[in-house]
Amino acid sequence: MRHVSLRISMMNTLSFEFLDKSRFAEFAPRLFDILHGNMSVIAPSGNSREADEKTWFDAVSGGLASDRRQIVLIRAAEKIVGFFQYYINPRTFMMEEVQLLAEYQGRGVLRDLYSFLMPNIPDGIPSVEAFADLRNARSMDILLKMGLMPVSEESGLCHFCGTLDGLKKWLNK
Repeated sequence: MRHVSLRISMMNTLSFEFLDKSRFAEFAPRLFDILHGNMSVIAPSGNSREADEKTWFDAVSGGLASDRRQIVLIRAAEKIVGFFQYYINPRTFMMEEVQLLAEYQGRGVLRDLYSFLMPNIPDGIPSVEAFADLRNARSMDILLKMGLMPVSEESGLCHFCGTLDGLKKWLNK
Protein backbone atom coordinates (compact mmCIF):
# COMPACT_ATOMS: atom_id res chain seq x y z
CA MET A 1 0.00 0.00 0.00
CA ARG A 2 1.50 3.35 -1.07
CA HIS A 3 1.68 5.92 1.73
CA VAL A 4 2.89 9.52 1.43
CA SER A 5 3.10 12.20 4.10
CA LEU A 6 2.96 15.92 3.34
CA ARG A 7 3.36 18.77 5.79
CA ILE A 8 0.51 21.30 5.46
CA SER A 9 1.41 23.43 8.48
CA MET A 10 3.78 23.47 11.39
CA MET A 11 1.15 21.61 13.42
CA ASN A 12 -0.30 19.09 10.96
CA THR A 13 1.15 16.51 8.65
CA LEU A 14 -1.29 14.85 6.31
CA SER A 15 -0.72 11.45 4.86
CA PHE A 16 -2.43 9.74 1.96
CA GLU A 17 -2.78 6.01 1.53
CA PHE A 18 -4.82 3.65 -0.58
CA LEU A 19 -7.50 1.80 1.35
CA ASP A 20 -7.02 -1.94 1.52
CA LYS A 21 -10.40 -2.83 -0.01
CA SER A 22 -10.74 -5.92 2.18
CA ARG A 23 -10.92 -3.52 5.16
CA PHE A 24 -13.64 -1.24 3.78
CA ALA A 25 -16.27 -2.39 6.31
CA GLU A 26 -13.87 -1.50 9.13
CA PHE A 27 -13.33 2.04 7.82
CA ALA A 28 -16.84 2.67 6.46
CA PRO A 29 -18.38 4.10 9.67
CA ARG A 30 -15.65 6.76 9.97
CA LEU A 31 -15.82 7.61 6.26
CA PHE A 32 -19.59 7.93 6.41
CA ASP A 33 -19.33 10.15 9.50
CA ILE A 34 -17.22 12.58 7.46
CA LEU A 35 -19.54 12.38 4.45
CA HIS A 36 -22.67 12.81 6.57
CA GLY A 37 -21.16 15.74 8.47
CA ASN A 38 -20.61 17.59 5.20
CA MET A 39 -23.71 16.60 3.27
CA SER A 40 -26.15 17.15 6.13
CA VAL A 41 -25.14 20.82 5.98
CA ILE A 42 -24.77 21.24 2.20
CA ALA A 43 -27.40 18.93 0.75
CA PRO A 44 -29.50 16.99 3.27
CA SER A 45 -31.17 13.98 1.69
CA GLY A 46 -34.31 14.01 3.80
CA ASN A 47 -33.76 10.34 4.66
CA SER A 48 -32.69 8.96 8.02
CA ARG A 49 -28.97 8.76 8.68
CA GLU A 50 -29.27 4.96 8.87
CA ALA A 51 -30.96 4.76 5.46
CA ASP A 52 -28.35 7.06 3.89
CA GLU A 53 -25.52 5.06 5.45
CA LYS A 54 -26.88 1.74 4.19
CA THR A 55 -27.41 3.12 0.67
CA TRP A 56 -23.89 4.60 0.63
CA PHE A 57 -22.28 1.46 2.10
CA ASP A 58 -24.00 -0.83 -0.41
CA ALA A 59 -23.07 1.39 -3.37
CA VAL A 60 -19.43 1.79 -2.34
CA SER A 61 -19.03 -1.89 -1.44
CA GLY A 62 -20.33 -2.87 -4.85
CA GLY A 63 -18.11 -0.34 -6.61
CA LEU A 64 -14.99 -1.50 -4.81
CA ALA A 65 -15.42 -4.93 -6.42
CA SER A 66 -13.90 -3.31 -9.52
CA ASP A 67 -10.10 -3.07 -9.67
CA ARG A 68 -10.52 0.36 -11.25
CA ARG A 69 -12.25 1.90 -8.23
CA GLN A 70 -10.10 3.08 -5.34
CA ILE A 71 -10.39 5.01 -2.10
CA VAL A 72 -7.58 7.14 -0.74
CA LEU A 73 -7.61 7.75 3.01
CA ILE A 74 -6.48 11.17 4.19
CA ARG A 75 -5.00 11.22 7.69
CA ALA A 76 -3.69 13.76 10.14
CA ALA A 77 -1.48 11.70 12.42
CA GLU A 78 -3.54 8.53 12.93
CA LYS A 79 -6.93 10.23 12.59
CA ILE A 80 -8.81 9.87 9.30
CA VAL A 81 -9.79 13.41 8.29
CA GLY A 82 -11.02 12.70 4.78
CA PHE A 83 -11.20 10.36 1.84
CA PHE A 84 -11.28 10.40 -1.94
CA GLN A 85 -13.09 7.86 -4.08
CA TYR A 86 -12.32 7.59 -7.78
CA TYR A 87 -12.05 5.21 -10.69
CA ILE A 88 -10.08 5.05 -13.89
CA ASN A 89 -11.20 3.46 -17.12
CA PRO A 90 -9.35 3.58 -20.46
CA ARG A 91 -10.74 7.04 -21.31
CA THR A 92 -11.60 8.71 -17.99
CA PHE A 93 -10.30 9.60 -14.56
CA MET A 94 -13.60 9.94 -12.67
CA MET A 95 -13.39 11.89 -9.45
CA GLU A 96 -16.36 10.45 -7.60
CA GLU A 97 -16.23 11.79 -4.09
CA VAL A 98 -13.87 13.80 -1.95
CA GLN A 99 -14.79 14.50 1.64
CA LEU A 100 -12.79 16.35 4.29
CA LEU A 101 -13.57 17.39 7.83
CA ALA A 102 -14.48 21.08 7.88
CA GLU A 103 -11.25 22.15 9.58
CA TYR A 104 -9.19 20.69 6.70
CA GLN A 105 -11.19 22.29 3.89
CA GLY A 106 -9.60 25.20 2.03
CA ARG A 107 -6.06 24.39 3.18
CA GLY A 108 -4.50 23.06 -0.02
CA VAL A 109 -5.29 19.43 0.76
CA LEU A 110 -6.72 18.78 -2.71
CA ARG A 111 -3.54 19.89 -4.46
CA ASP A 112 -1.54 17.54 -2.23
CA LEU A 113 -4.04 14.73 -2.81
CA TYR A 114 -3.85 15.02 -6.59
CA SER A 115 -0.06 15.23 -6.46
CA PHE A 116 -0.13 11.93 -4.57
CA LEU A 117 -2.46 10.41 -7.20
CA MET A 118 -0.77 11.52 -10.42
CA PRO A 119 1.75 8.64 -10.55
CA ASN A 120 -1.23 6.25 -10.51
CA ILE A 121 -3.10 7.83 -13.42
CA PRO A 122 -1.94 6.61 -16.84
CA ASP A 123 -0.77 9.42 -19.13
CA GLY A 124 -2.98 8.25 -21.99
CA ILE A 125 -6.22 9.00 -20.13
CA PRO A 126 -7.75 11.87 -22.12
CA SER A 127 -10.55 13.06 -19.85
CA VAL A 128 -11.22 13.96 -16.25
CA GLU A 129 -14.80 14.06 -14.99
CA ALA A 130 -16.64 14.90 -11.79
CA PHE A 131 -20.10 15.65 -10.53
CA ALA A 132 -21.03 18.31 -7.97
CA ASP A 133 -24.30 18.85 -6.19
CA LEU A 134 -25.90 22.02 -7.57
CA ARG A 135 -26.40 23.20 -3.99
CA ASN A 136 -22.65 23.02 -3.37
CA ALA A 137 -21.23 26.19 -4.93
CA ARG A 138 -17.88 25.65 -3.22
CA SER A 139 -17.32 22.27 -4.90
CA MET A 140 -18.33 23.64 -8.27
CA ASP A 141 -15.90 26.56 -7.84
CA ILE A 142 -13.08 24.16 -6.95
CA LEU A 143 -13.74 22.06 -10.07
CA LEU A 144 -13.66 25.21 -12.21
CA LYS A 145 -10.32 26.22 -10.68
CA MET A 146 -9.01 22.73 -11.46
CA GLY A 147 -9.75 23.35 -15.13
CA LEU A 148 -12.97 21.35 -15.47
CA MET A 149 -15.99 22.89 -17.16
CA PRO A 150 -19.70 22.24 -16.57
CA VAL A 151 -21.24 20.30 -19.45
CA SER A 152 -24.69 19.29 -18.18
CA GLU A 153 -27.07 19.21 -15.25
CA GLU A 154 -29.15 16.24 -14.24
CA SER A 155 -30.95 15.13 -11.07
CA GLY A 156 -29.55 18.01 -9.01
CA LEU A 157 -25.98 17.40 -10.14
CA CYS A 158 -23.68 19.34 -12.41
CA HIS A 159 -21.44 17.21 -14.65
CA PHE A 160 -17.93 18.63 -15.17
CA CYS A 161 -15.37 17.57 -17.77
CA GLY A 162 -11.76 18.45 -18.38
CA THR A 163 -8.49 16.90 -19.45
CA LEU A 164 -5.68 15.22 -17.59
CA ASP A 165 -3.32 17.84 -19.06
CA GLY A 166 -5.56 20.59 -17.63
CA LEU A 167 -5.48 18.94 -14.20
CA LYS A 168 -1.68 18.72 -14.37
CA LYS A 169 -1.49 22.43 -15.28
CA TRP A 170 -3.58 23.29 -12.20
CA LEU A 171 -1.25 21.16 -10.06
CA ASN A 172 1.81 22.95 -11.37
CA LYS A 173 0.50 26.48 -10.74
